[in-house]
Amino acid sequence: EMLSGRRPFEADEPVRLLLMHANDPPPVLSTVAPNASNEVGAIVARLLQKDPDARFPDARSLAAALDSLAPSETPAPTSVSA
Repeated sequence: EMLSGRRPFEADEPVRLLLMHANDPPPVLSTVAPNASNEVGAIVARLLQKDPDARFPDARSLAAALDSLAPSETPAPTSVSA
């Protein structure tokens, strides 16, 4: 919701919303947030998997996936004066 600006499922009836959460696949992030990268979309899709075994096994694994998206930082060259 924070990335797309909307909830993955919306329905007028609470029972319908419950059924959607239980049975329907969530929308692909890029269809509701075109500026989201494919890599971010893949992480979100994995987070929203119905099968718990298909999700990240723990927060450390999620953090590693998110870290892989960060641009690598290379230290700026330093000049040494004599």
